[in-house]
Amino acid sequence: MRKMKFVLIVLLAFLPMNKAFHAETEISNARALFIYNFLSHIQWPEESLGTNFILGVIGNTTTYDYLLKYTEQRKIGKRGIEVKKYHSANEVNNCQVLLVAQNKNNEMPSIKQKLNGKSCLIVGEKAGSTKDGAVIDFNIINGRLRYRIDENNAKNHNLFIGSSLLQMSL
Repeated sequence: MRKMKFVLIVLLAFLPMNKAFHAETEISNARALFIYNFLSHIQWPEESLGTNFILGVIGNTTTYDYLLKYTEQRKIGKRGIEVKKYHSANEVNNCQVLLVAQNKNNEMPSIKQKLNGKSCLIVGEKAGSTKDGAVIDFNIINGRLRYRIDENNAKNHNLFIGSSLLQMSL
């Protein structure tokens, strides 16, 4: 009986952590879906595109795994989609989209400088990343994942954001 109580107490102690992990997993999944859907509502200058569409991720985030899942065997027009993992701003090179994980938001000034004037959609996981140079950032409002678009940052990166994407933005 004492063993049963102990096991029950241990299970109850880990329940909130399990809920938090599950919620973060759902958010990462939703972020990946948003990013994948952004691709069809944003136009890049033709000269900035290569054979494959490069979607970079800098930092540690479970969103990376979902992006791999959603982009596997998919195309943007005639271009395949390649997901690349970067560990620092110095490694970032020639990508059309760059997701900046929350743990790398402090590198946003370096990222902004490195990609200044290049046609790259910088997406910040952290709310308020648009103030630091991201074109899009994610926000949780009333328990729902939403996104904000900074049109000036998009123009600085030579990106055209579709009206339907803008209308649904915060």
